Amino acid sequence: MSKERSVVVTGGSGFIGSNVCKTFVESGWNVINIDKRKREMEGVTQYTFEVDNKQVQGILKLIKPDVVIHTAANNSVPDSLINTRVTYTDNVYATISLLITVLMQELRTLYLHQAVVCTEQVYMKMGPLKRQTQRHQSIRMAEPK
Repeated sequence: MSKERSVVVTGGSGFIGSNVCKTFVESGWNVINIDKRKREMEGVTQYTFEVDNKQVQGILKLIKPDVVIHTAANNSVPDSLINTRVTYTDNVYATISLLITVLMQELRTLYLHQAVVCTEQVYMKMGPLKRQTQRHQSIRMAEPK
């Protein structure tokens, strides 16, 4: 007897996440999307709530997915400079929370994806705040000289 393979995608209502969901549906997987925004997609079960949530723990415990793919993020660079706390909560805290949940559930596979487009040119256009962000400093340190 073969078990249907299942994948939980966080942020599956966004551009990258929705394409991940579509690809898995087309491959015959049971796809569950967890996102604070709902996006109707054929063959995808939707759960509309935050990633850092007890309900996520319950879903992962109940389903025991083969794969968890984390694409949920606040990806607006200008907004991240203004709403740093929200960006941190959405991008860092929620990711750590999900990682802990996956480890505690003893799930085997977690893929993390953070779509970040950060170049010197982007920050040069942003004005005086550009050099005050930790994100920018870490990117500058990682760039080849």
